[in-house]
Amino acid sequence: MSHKVGIYVRVSTEEQAQVADGSIDSQQHRIKSYIDIKLHQDKNWGKVIETYIDDGYSAGSTNRPAYQRLIRDLKIGKISLILVADLSRLSRNISDFSHF
Repeated sequence: MSHKVGIYVRVSTEEQAQVADGSIDSQQHRIKSYIDIKLHQDKNWGKVIETYIDDGYSAGSTNRPAYQRLIRDLKIGKISLILVADLSRLSRNISDFSHF
């Protein structure tokens, strides 16, 4: 089965965006490198459908525009797999993550 991939990246502060490992570009690069490895192992592994970017939003709340689109797209089947560079990019709130 081929995955319909949604990439989710987020930074909450300008300072975080300036740190090499935390920047939007760095997060996207790490995720795309992972996808390249998976596609090398299985050329039908999946396809990136959309990249969701929340720039300047805290993960302490789900009130983030790209996050809300990600959830909607997951529910309607537009995407079937979410990739993040780090779990903290998706959520920092245990209750929100449990609900997710």
